[in-house]
Amino acid sequence: MKDVPESVVEQLAARTDGVPLFIEEFARMLEESGALRGPDGELSMTGSFPVDAIPATLQDLLLSRLDRMPGVKDVAQLGATIGREFSST
Repeated sequence: MKDVPESVVEQLAARTDGVPLFIEEFARMLEESGALRGPDGELSMTGSFPVDAIPATLQDLLLSRLDRMPGVKDVAQLGATIGREFSST
């Protein structure tokens, strides 16, 4: 990425511990917020992004994503309650 403020890169590296899913989700959050855009795969910062907006954990990031998707949070909570295996009868 070009033109990404060093403070954002440092915070991202410190908070994600190099976890690929966390990095990918954070980059997606930046892009969806409009703070990160670019043509032909060349991404750059379009404005300032509050460093405090970086979720502290992957769980916080995923929960914030669920909060932005209407109806999905209820399904995720139901799935967590049911568990990985269940009978359809």
